[in-house]
Amino acid sequence: MSVRGIVVLVLAASSVARAEPSAVERSARAIVESQLAAAGSPQAFLATMSRDAVILGNGSFAVARDSNAAAIAGTLLRAPLLQSILVRIDADGNDAALWLTADVAFMDANGCGETDARFVEIAVADHGKWRVVAMSFTSTSGLTAPGDELGGPHSGPLLDYVASPHKLDEALRDGSTTMAVVGDVHQLGELGVGRDRARRVLAPLRDRNVRVASAVEVRGKTWGFAAGDIMLGATEARVLLVAVQEDRRWKVVAMHVMRAAGREAVARCTQPLSQPAPMSGGTLPASATIEP
Repeated sequence: MSVRGIVVLVLAASSVARAEPSAVERSARAIVESQLAAAGSPQAFLATMSRDAVILGNGSFAVARDSNAAAIAGTLLRAPLLQSILVRIDADGNDAALWLTADVAFMDANGCGETDARFVEIAVADHGKWRVVAMSFTSTSGLTAPGDELGGPHSGPLLDYVASPHKLDEALRDGSTTMAVVGDVHQLGELGVGRDRARRVLAPLRDRNVRVASAVEVRGKTWGFAAGDIMLGATEARVLLVAVQEDRRWKVVAMHVMRAAGREAVARCTQPLSQPAPMSGGTLPASATIEP
């Protein structure tokens, strides 16, 4: 069922009592909602992240300050944006970092319909604020863009996890918010939240020969991420791995693998400007949260 199709169900259930979100959950929601509000402009979208942040989108990689980053951000949806919706979010964190996965939807003003997207992100504490230092997304926009060229593979404890599915499995954090997403570019992919579900999502990688082609690893005192290009056998893929340090060991809390299969670009929708059909149960504002 599409996001548009479930809006009525969610709105109807909005009166059901729910637990108050934690401070981390509120912060994560604020991060994503700021990105949704800026999604119509690639430059504004990038401004919600650190200038040195890494962005992986629809199969391409760039640093936010580089020229390719805006083009990658522009593949998130078909412009112009009419409405953005936060469908669901899972998040966790500590005093130094938070990580999240979120499903979002966009309605464009060209009458092309709905574009769905899935985010994986890490943000770090910086002078009382959270700043996103790495994010990845796949969306159903069908759009692609050129990315940055990385050097050869670098070494580091997090890239060791990327290169070894068995080490990765052992390093998954034992928690209810450990998350993994695996799928093809231009599809949302399979999502697993919780260590056991994340393991199931990552299980197909265990029998593959994984080679790190080019990547970067960034580590703070208690947080880190690795991102770049890998080969899964003969299949090219992009990956973002997020980890935190606990008991002097790096524990993986999030991973996003986007295979290059189906990466071919599709034509941008050229339908005439029209208002999407109204949704039963009321009208949502330009940026809305419909998470149950």
